[in-house]
Amino acid sequence: MTTTRKRSLTTSLAAAATAALLGLGLAQPASASPNSYPMTHSLGPVVVSPQYPFYEGADVKINQSGQLNVTQHVFDHSWFVGFNGGTMVVLLDAAGNELWRTQQTHGVDGQYVPFGNSDRYYYWTDQVPQNVLNTPGLQVQIVLFNNPQLTFWSTAASIVRQVAGAIKG
Repeated sequence: MTTTRKRSLTTSLAAAATAALLGLGLAQPASASPNSYPMTHSLGPVVVSPQYPFYEGADVKINQSGQLNVTQHVFDHSWFVGFNGGTMVVLLDAAGNELWRTQQTHGVDGQYVPFGNSDRYYYWTDQVPQNVLNTPGLQVQIVLFNNPQLTFWSTAASIVRQVAGAIKG
């Protein structure tokens, strides 16, 4: 498969995934505004799982030099399960074609996990390429998702190790 066909397929799959997430209320429709900086956008908090009370929100700021700053808020109201929440920032041209994206995933513990934290803020940055920043009608889209790697068993194993270490003294 040629590189162009692969890129086209990847863009089509990303567009389909974004459309599916929009249908679930997890993605923010792209904002169409002139390229004025700083560009700021927010989404959430929203529930990112149909089965558990997993929540996520994000604030995005892009300055004129292309520095992207993201504040990702991940929190969990389940008792012990925990989860990994992901934030994706997608930059689109005026026609809705994807130009660039970045994402990170971070986890939290369930509310009653001993020594755990069920409510966390993560701060991360990335650099948007200058050619993307110069695109007329640049649009920003935020996508929030549950990365389904339940953390209960890894948390339980960690607790057992901590208790065993405390007993050994």
